[in-house]
Amino acid sequence: MERRINLSLYSAAMAAVLMSLGGCSPAGERAPDRVEALRPTGWVAPPRIESVSHSRSGLIVQGVAEPGGRVVLRGQGAAAFAAVADDTGRFSLRMTTPATDALFTPEIQVGEDAAPGQERLLILQQGPVAVVSGGEATRRLDDAPALGAVDSDGHALLVSGRTQPNASVTVAVGARTQQVGADSSGRWSLMVNGAGAMTIRVAGAEFAYPGGGAGTGFSAVRAGEGVLVAWPAIASSSAVAADAGPAETRQSSWLPIKRVVD
Repeated sequence: MERRINLSLYSAAMAAVLMSLGGCSPAGERAPDRVEALRPTGWVAPPRIESVSHSRSGLIVQGVAEPGGRVVLRGQGAAAFAAVADDTGRFSLRMTTPATDALFTPEIQVGEDAAPGQERLLILQQGPVAVVSGGEATRRLDDAPALGAVDSDGHALLVSGRTQPNASVTVAVGARTQQVGADSSGRWSLMVNGAGAMTIRVAGAEFAYPGGGAGTGFSAVRAGEGVLVAWPAIASSSAVAADAGPAETRQSSWLPIKRVVD
């Protein structure tokens, strides 16, 4: 399903969504090849990042956005990179490789209006590259192991990864084991209760989840056989007044690093 944002009012579900089994969009939901034009007036398709690849001069970020819209990636401080989506909505943005762990916010600009999307592009020095989004499963864009990510809001976990398209994978979290179906892109996700450290098994591979992160702002630290990222996510709920603007909440994402076999 195509997500759209209003240029004058934007917000994304986070804490309340993670607490509801029906609140998460299917992992790996792929945007269409062509993004439809404005519909209705004032609503535009937010940028959706699909891939990040290396080039001689840095990185190439590709995805889809509003046709003709200007896509801007804004990092911490003054760092910003931009590209214009073509008439099919596809964009290819070139950027320098960050010198440190970085979190970028994609923004769409159409005419004089501009608004950030819900997604964030995460680029870590230890290898993982991913798209994180409040209340949704993290999408790994690098060569991840069977378990791609474990997202937490401190109350529930969203376990996710990638396998063959439309296949099923056996996932065991604690004493709970079940078959989880993947979508047409091979992405799957499973929501479970809990927030502390636990063992997670995916397709026979075992992962020691260290628990969620704490603190404020953006942080990325090595935790076990992965990187634990904590970041401020934009949240909305019926308790947030429409004129109060978006509310921030904390989300953490543990990204396992693929083992190197000698």
